Parts: sequence; structure tokens; C-alpha cells
Amino acid sequence: MDLRLDGKVALITGGGGGFGQAFALEMARSGAAVALVDNRLESAEHVAAQVREEGGKAEAYAADVSKAAEVEQTVKSVVDGFGGLDILVNAAATGGNFNLKDLAEEEWDRILDLNLKGTYLCCKAAIPQMEARGEGRIMNFASLLGVRNRPVPLAVGNAHYVASKGGVIAFSRALAQELVPSRITVNAFAPGATDTGLWRRDMPPEVQEAKRKSNTVGLPEDLAPLAVLLASDQGYYLTGNLFTRDDFFMPRRNAP
Repeated sequence: MDLRLDGKVALITGGGGGFGQAFALEMARSGAAVALVDNRLESAEHVAAQVREEGGKAEAYAADVSKAAEVEQTVKSVVDGFGGLDILVNAAATGGNFNLKDLAEEEWDRILDLNLKGTYLCCKAAIPQMEARGEGRIMNFASLLGVRNRPVPLAVGNAHYVASKGGVIAFSRALAQELVPSRITVNAFAPGATDTGLWRRDMPPEVQEAKRKSNTVGLPEDLAPLAVLLASDQGYYLTGNLFTRDDFFMPRRNAP
């Protein structure tokens, strides 16, 4: 099975860490040129340097994906710099813990704007570039919380985050149907607890410790090989899918 991505250009939001970093490194190792987009340029530059150290091609870009003008300019810069765009990974995301009675409208907007609107804006800007290439691959990041919530007491305080991730799932399925004639696939990831900066920030320390002891917290690298498959020529028939990593049931393999 040929899973090489030689000649492909991948734009990865949230590329300065977490899933974005893991996907960028894995795709670059498979031959793709990667454009790393993050609101913290120094973080994206750090990952780009890692890619280059391994012999890959990468550039870093600063952008707020909830702003249409910044997204459009970034996509234009990527296309001008790399000659096209084949793969889009929407991994930029944020979270927060507020009971609904304490949830300000501004906080609701902040979460929905980045997690859901940002996904829409990046897809909208990228699709014409993929159509110009004759096909493309889009991968959107949802969450297992978009499918079901955490058990009590951890189920409280994240209704806006859950709403944003449920929206990403529904959006991805609808967009997958819409883009079939353009030969652009759209799939979504819904990982459970994963050791990223966002998870470490928002999850209580005692829960983090328990998840690590039970070996049920994942790593961003767990999903990176699947992303390469979806991005490759072998993934042309996989669209409209939701891929989960279910930490409630499946512990990670123990390290050798």
C-alpha cells in the first residue's frame, strides 16, 4: 500500500502543538510539504524547525482562524509559497469550563468562533484551491464529547465546548456529501482524553493522574498514521466518517 504524500501540500491549523504538531511531523515524514498555522507564531516556527531538521519542507504562519480576512490571506500565502493546496487539517481549538448559568455571551462566542466558525472559514478558503488541483483532503477535529459527555461530575461546565464539537461533526458530514463531485474527502476525528496542552490546562490534576495511571490517556501521535492514510491516494474513498479514540474503553498499549 502506497501511503506516500510526495508532492502534496498540507495546511495544518493549530500546528504549533498537540494534534497539529503530530500530524505535521507524520505527514512531512511521508513526503508532504507542511504549512503550520497557529495564533502563536513562535510555536509554529518551533514545529517547522523540527520538520526541517528531519529533512522535510515546512513554513510557519500566524493567523487567527476565526477571522475571515486572516484565513484568506494565509491560504493565499500558502498557495503562493508552495504552489497549491491538497490537504487541510483543522486542529486549532480551545476550551473552557463554565456552568451555563455563569457562561457569558462573549465566552460562548469565543469557543464557537474558534472551534466551529474557524473550521468553516478554513474549509471555505481551501476548497477552491483543492478544486483547482482536481481533488483534496479535509480533516476536521471534533471530540468524543461531541458524541457523548463525560460522566458526572466531569460532565458539567463544558456545554459550549460540546456544542462546538458536535457542530464540527455535523458540518463535516454535510460537507462530505457536498464535495463528492469535487473529489474532496471530508472526515472528522473525535478523540477522547489526549495528552495535549488543552487537556492539561482544562482537566483537573487528579483526573490527569488517574487517566495516566490507568493508561487510558492518548497521545496526539496515536491518530497521525490514520491521517496519512486519509491524505494519501489510498484514502480517496474514505469520506463522511467520524474516527474516534475511545478512552472510556480502550487503554493504550504499554510501552515496550
